[in-house]
Amino acid sequence: MGGATVAKEENGAMDQACAGMGELVIEDPPLIDLSGLDGPERRKIGNEIDEACKKWGFFQIINHGFDSSLMSKAKMLAKEFFKQPEEQKLKFRVTEEVFEGYCCSKLRDSVGNVKITESTEFLLMFLDIQDIKKQQKYWPDSPPGFRQTMEQYLIKARELHEKLLALISETIGLEPDALRKASEGSAGPVRTAARMNYYQPWSSEDEPAKERALASHTDAGTVLTMLYSDEVAGLQIKKDGRWVKIEPITDAFIVNLGDQLEIMTNGRYKSVEHRGVPDKTRERLSLATAYYPDKQSVIGPIPELITDSNPQLYKVCNFRDYVETFYREGLNARHQTTYAKIESR
Repeated sequence: MGGATVAKEENGAMDQACAGMGELVIEDPPLIDLSGLDGPERRKIGNEIDEACKKWGFFQIINHGFDSSLMSKAKMLAKEFFKQPEEQKLKFRVTEEVFEGYCCSKLRDSVGNVKITESTEFLLMFLDIQDIKKQQKYWPDSPPGFRQTMEQYLIKARELHEKLLALISETIGLEPDALRKASEGSAGPVRTAARMNYYQPWSSEDEPAKERALASHTDAGTVLTMLYSDEVAGLQIKKDGRWVKIEPITDAFIVNLGDQLEIMTNGRYKSVEHRGVPDKTRERLSLATAYYPDKQSVIGPIPELITDSNPQLYKVCNFRDYVETFYREGLNARHQTTYAKIESR
């Protein structure tokens, strides 16, 4: 693996589906082995992640300590959820009051100020670490075992997010808990969310691929996002002005930086545009977990990362205001961090 090549039409249905959506390149993002994370390899791994964050804004991790059987079970139950009759899924639909639950294109006009531009189906669930059962009233209760499995999955994902953030904090010269504390602010604990995107097979006879894709965007509300995908490729990231197709690796997580990490690190790292596209013949599922600041938090660069040679690039602002701007506009290619940028810089 290595080098970049321009994808040709014969390379598969996925590449055909992207016709008209920009030049597509096949290139491997950094693959980082975490097996030595708690030993003498820790600094080396931290440097690899730092380099990946600066050059890509994306990387893949293996030997991360996450139970592969739990990963497989979560993926299986997520697929079973989306294959249920529509009336069953709509019992847990998003509403104008609560943007959490099941959503599909037919609900795009009924969720208040939240603009829905995707035509995939998705399920969004938040984990309230202080009161897990209270939050679960918005979670589907079918198929059997769904809530219990997703609770375990989200708790483990939260732990892995925090391990990565501790390592990144150390690597850039901060205390291990610096990024976690910056995410918490003074308002409350960090939130963890799961978003499952389900793409049915796409046919060019039905509609253009871009109408079935998850639109190009950055992750406005997150510090880190961690993606577990099935074996069907569909994630693409924008690098050096071209779209890079990411091939899934069994039991690996794809990690990408959210806008909040870009702001906290005062631009040392950048969140990167990405999109999800359907396959021509096969269904596709992705399961993303995200690490969010509390809704009432105040966000801004960590003071230790502001220096004479690296002046403050981002304003201090309310997290709620930041993400509400994103939700009003929906997924789009405009980099949301412009909202927080200091205009003269």
